[in-house]
Amino acid sequence: MRLGLAGREVHLGYSTNVHAGDPVPVAARVRALLGVPRLGLGLWLPSGAARALRSSPGGVARLRERLEAHGLYVFTLNGFPFGDFHAERVKESVFCPDWTDPARLAYTLDLAHIAIELCDGEPTISTLPLGRRGVDVAACARTLRTLAQRLDELAQRSGRGVTVCLEPEPGCALESIAEAAAFLRDHRRLALCYDACHAAVAFEIDDGLPADAPLGKVQISAAIEVRNPSDATARDALAAFDEPRFLHQVRTARGDAALDLPEALARLPRDAPWRVHFHVPIHRDAAPPLGTTREALRRLLARLAVAGPTHFEVETYTWTVLPPADRPRGDEALAQGIAAEIRWARAALGA
Repeated sequence: MRLGLAGREVHLGYSTNVHAGDPVPVAARVRALLGVPRLGLGLWLPSGAARALRSSPGGVARLRERLEAHGLYVFTLNGFPFGDFHAERVKESVFCPDWTDPARLAYTLDLAHIAIELCDGEPTISTLPLGRRGVDVAACARTLRTLAQRLDELAQRSGRGVTVCLEPEPGCALESIAEAAAFLRDHRRLALCYDACHAAVAFEIDDGLPADAPLGKVQISAAIEVRNPSDATARDALAAFDEPRFLHQVRTARGDAALDLPEALARLPRDAPWRVHFHVPIHRDAAPPLGTTREALRRLLARLAVAGPTHFEVETYTWTVLPPADRPRGDEALAQGIAAEIRWARAALGA
């Protein structure tokens, strides 16, 4: 949806990476529940679907027409998950291919061409922060310079620019906002995708942004917080979130790190709060003894409503892997949950 904030037009929607299949039926229901004439989407297309859509004569135009018929539009694309994001096991494979691999460049360029035809205005595409920690950063930089050249050529032909936004994540080459901002100083056509869950896990959500950080889009998300991990009841409650599909990195307030929940529960120190990379619904807190970083997210959105980017995307892709009692039963329940999240985000933005 389009919102007026601090004298600028802002887009608020949600990322369709929550859907394993066709997102249109649920998205249309979300729009109806919100009672808005048009609902914005952050479209996720796996690499094969993106290549097929770009290669299909008239395919993007037909998709746009179908979206418009349901009161939907796309303002940003999620280009982080490359393959099947709803496979039985994703885990570390979500970081593959990294930015040393030509396949990542080809995928992102497919998305850029689709975005120019599908979106109004200046579209953004979020992508992984180079790769896992230890990736060849210099090789990634070379590939991204090639990307910038190709995006320049696309802008010259179309008259419109596409910005690719690197999304810092724990365990990656660009784990922190500060690391990403430093890397971006030397690159064109790139900006920062601020994922609030990731920033919370890194205990930097309240730090503010570096003054020179080019902020392209915000992914509105919240992390699990274990305020007293020495409490066995809290650890038992956290263990219920250990599921086999996605990676759930854990950090402590002192900087201790675990790649996934089983490792954290086995060995992390318990004398400082933990935060967990599990995108929990933003409109509600977790049941005690667990908490979430929702209040830090609320403060962030209040700041960004005054001076921030124009693309805001709710990204709770984990609805179907929540503990069984919290999972939506069917598409109607999922649509209601997503609509509640967007209402909460709109209120937090002051719109």
